[in-house]
Amino acid sequence: MLAIGGCIGTGLFIASGSVLSNGGPAGALLSYIIMGIAVYFIMNALGELAAYMPIEGSFSAYMTRFVDPAAGFAIGWNYWLSYVLMVSSELLSVGMVPGAVWSIVCLVVLFAVNSWSVRSYGEIEYWAAMVKVVAVLAFIILGIVIDAGGLGGHRYGFENWHIKGALVFTIFSFLGTEMLGISAAESKNPRKDIPRAISTVFFRILVFYVGSILVIGMIIPYDDRNLLNAHSGQGRGHIARAGLGPAEHVVNAVILTTVVSAGNSGLYACTRMLHAMAMAGTAPRLFSRCTKRGVPIYALVFVLVIAMALFGISFIGNQKVFSYILNISTLMGLITWLSILLAHVRFRLALKRQGYSTARLPFRDWTFPFGTAYAACAIMVPMAGTGWAQTQGHFDVPGFITTYLGPVIACVMYCFWKWYKKTRILDLAEIDLISGSVEDSNYLSSHHVD
Repeated sequence: MLAIGGCIGTGLFIASGSVLSNGGPAGALLSYIIMGIAVYFIMNALGELAAYMPIEGSFSAYMTRFVDPAAGFAIGWNYWLSYVLMVSSELLSVGMVPGAVWSIVCLVVLFAVNSWSVRSYGEIEYWAAMVKVVAVLAFIILGIVIDAGGLGGHRYGFENWHIKGALVFTIFSFLGTEMLGISAAESKNPRKDIPRAISTVFFRILVFYVGSILVIGMIIPYDDRNLLNAHSGQGRGHIARAGLGPAEHVVNAVILTTVVSAGNSGLYACTRMLHAMAMAGTAPRLFSRCTKRGVPIYALVFVLVIAMALFGISFIGNQKVFSYILNISTLMGLITWLSILLAHVRFRLALKRQGYSTARLPFRDWTFPFGTAYAACAIMVPMAGTGWAQTQGHFDVPGFITTYLGPVIACVMYCFWKWYKKTRILDLAEIDLISGSVEDSNYLSSHHVD
């Protein structure tokens, strides 16, 4: 439910307008299908790693363990920064919907929930995710009724169908699914919990996004200016065409809950990643300190301070800043996805080199290796194409820079740590496949595993 809650947020209720506007209904639908399949393959790879080795730090720790400590350092900070940007984008989204004052209220709520305890966070996030799921299903059903002419007096069918391209905007919508790896370390029984989550999360997300885009694309023309207006969310397009004006307040409440929940998940993810890096010695030790309830309070406060600083920049102009933050966080998210695939490939190669059978794994990625190849291509093509799109027509210098700022930062951090610590790419024969895994005696003694 955590991974679902993290994904159903800005990407679906606000950024999806850009997907429809840039790609048209058919293009948007095709983009969601292409990336949805890629995300499923990535989640399978991550699920295999997380179910077998549910260690704190997830993909950062996997890159350190299976590839190169410098790569783990770079990926950890890359993921942390991407989610700090994500939290600030959610705050910007809150300000766009009902008013800027709600962004401040959102900050207070996020701090209160995350500073109390992991249990309270999980409970609140679960119910918030339920609200989002019910709301999206209601929007889909309402959209079908409107499209069929049941409300509004017009039968739309596929009269607004059009196709262009919008793959990059689609990627932003799916960022957050990898949060499953972060939460695996706090799972009581990852051998069962992770496979169960993997088998359901993707299909739910695919239904929500593909179903929403399909229905909305049939009702709202791709050239409707309101699609690019942050104050006109997806649900409002339904309401306007159905003649249910008063229901817009309900939509506002749902969108507010949705965005706050996604920001809550993002804050949890980057706080835990910063804590994990501090424990591993790749971040200041101060961030490893926790409260009696197990909350990394210093990491939490630091993340919120940075997010507040980024939010302050929003007063320069919501739309422009939101676009730049989306560019940076999206490319950083793609780097994280690539690291998951690379760590998984190295894990499989190490298993083979050291004579281990995949039959011993609690969850086995049945899509390997073709799923890995597909996902890698689905990631790298939009990574290259995003910058190229900025050069077409009027060259958007700030847009181009922010597009590739993430990969540049990751490369700089990798080179710095490699130089500072004199690290090297690990040999497959020396990779530790036992410590921290579900077969580790220390892990088995501290967890009641069936």
